[in-house]
Amino acid sequence: RDVRATALAVMGAIDKDRASRLAVGALSDPDGLVRATAVTLCAQGADAETMREIAARATDDPVWQVRTRALEALASSEDPPVREAFVHALSDSVRHVRRAALRAGIEHPGLLPVDVLNSLVVSDADWENRVEASTALGTSKEPAAYIGLDAAVADSNEFVRATAARERRALER
Repeated sequence: RDVRATALAVMGAIDKDRASRLAVGALSDPDGLVRATAVTLCAQGADAETMREIAARATDDPVWQVRTRALEALASSEDPPVREAFVHALSDSVRHVRRAALRAGIEHPGLLPVDVLNSLVVSDADWENRVEASTALGTSKEPAAYIGLDAAVADSNEFVRATAARERRALER
């Protein structure tokens, strides 16, 4: 696995087009490290079919690092099936995967549904994800975001409370 992953990474530095073609085949590698490396390389300039394969990795791959990298690679896509992967990722069992989806939602307002963010800002077990959800609500510019931000202002964690208050003030402006 180390040789396969390193070969992909080195090829990415030498010949991006060839690395991308090799990476598409490596998406089905039996090892998660190789798939995680492949996801990053084949997403650059990928066609719609490859983007859907990466979206499948974002939701179905057994290795959380692959799911996280797939979400990071898909963040700028406008394809509806790809965007559904982000909503699905918000309920992932691994906090890092949820955080990758939340950060994509911050960078691309409108990517994540406000009603799901409103729920996540109070229910996520990880306080850092509740902070990210508060920020995503603030950047959404949606009036419905007040529901979640108002609830987050009463959070038990000081960072969540501070972020929610800041994002609520920004939303009011």
